[in-house]
Amino acid sequence: MIFKNKLRRKYMSQVKAFFPVKTKNERKFLKIISNSVDDYCTEHSDANIQDIYEQFGSPQETINNYIMTTTDSLKPYFKKVKRARTFRYISIILIAVIMIASTLEVIKLYNDYKTLKDTAIYDYEETIE
Repeated sequence: MIFKNKLRRKYMSQVKAFFPVKTKNERKFLKIISNSVDDYCTEHSDANIQDIYEQFGSPQETINNYIMTTTDSLKPYFKKVKRARTFRYISIILIAVIMIASTLEVIKLYNDYKTLKDTAIYDYEETIE
């Protein structure tokens, strides 16, 4: 039972790695494939990863077949891929800018701290009679 789950997880992780975008339809497809692999492993207890490849195809073949059969036109699918890539790049740039700004602010605060630490504060009273 545990061995069966390891095979299914290994195959599914390989399939997921080839998916450029995971929308609602892709998640449904992945669930169907996962259930099918699970059923196959239950029926064939001595199955190994090569048997799964022979039955369902390699992960790359599985994804290629899905893309070719489910999309009427590849243009909208590639638009999703491009949008996801753009979002990823913008996120990385935004995180980098925030990290640089935070680092510069910490350096500025540390320099202000050193300046204030080195300055002596004098308190004196002057009485006028």
